[in-house]
Amino acid sequence: MPLDCSPYEFLGGSNFSLVIIPISIVITIFTIIPISVIVVVIVAIVIVATIVVAIVIVVIGFVAGSLFTFVAGDAARQAGYRARLADNINSCHTLGDIGNVVPRFLLSSKPV
Repeated sequence: MPLDCSPYEFLGGSNFSLVIIPISIVITIFTIIPISVIVVVIVAIVIVATIVVAIVIVVIGFVAGSLFTFVAGDAARQAGYRARLADNINSCHTLGDIGNVVPRFLLSSKPV
């Protein structure tokens, strides 16, 4: 489809200068700072960002793993206490023996 207007009018008439100004600024920046320097800076930023994200992921994993280990270890310890208590109660024959076993067991801090 052919244009019925000039490229100047097609790009917005007097607003065309608004397009030229940013392009000239970009060209000036590339003339002052070589493209290779800009590429090196961008690559360095990406590398640093990757390292930071990796460190954050490792720290989150370490904290989550420690928390899981603590919770699992605590649950295992509690299960061991319950098993010992059940074993001690099952080995008792009279109600008086149970009364002696339970307080002594609750004061005990030894895990199974």
